[in-house]
Amino acid sequence: MKYRNITDEILKFPQITKLAQIAKFELREHKKETASCGSIDEDILDTTKDIQKARITSVCGIKLSVQIYEDLKSYIKDKFGYTKVAQSGGFVYPVGGYMGWHTNSDNEGMRIYITYTEEDGKSYFDYVDNDKVIETSDKKGITARMFKVEKDNLFWHRVRSKTPRYSIGFICL
Repeated sequence: MKYRNITDEILKFPQITKLAQIAKFELREHKKETASCGSIDEDILDTTKDIQKARITSVCGIKLSVQIYEDLKSYIKDKFGYTKVAQSGGFVYPVGGYMGWHTNSDNEGMRIYITYTEEDGKSYFDYVDNDKVIETSDKKGITARMFKVEKDNLFWHRVRSKTPRYSIGFICL
């Protein structure tokens, strides 16, 4: 399994409503910001060389209470059977924000990303499968995805958004 949507499983997290409220607050805090460095149009997919870290236009450093963070980590461990779960990212993307094509191949493991947007189908997680770009859009509210990062089997992916987008990620081992 390289990629799958796990929204249904994450929506069963007991504190999902609280997580959504935090996401709404963060989006309100950054609502007036727009992407200021570059454009997604400049991000060209070239799978001939590994790009471990992406070019990004987002506001980093989301705020999440220690209790919700720990509870979410425990939920992920129990629900998906991992022994180690750590945060791998936390971003608020402004309108026009993006994270360019990359692989994360320097940090192997399963990734889980939980996103929140207030508009349906205006932010995207794109990935490459069998040399074809697959576009998946976020639904209004919570969307969650899981994908596998390996050094020897690169998983090319990127994020782009036409609406403010909140995202928190975890690496799972």
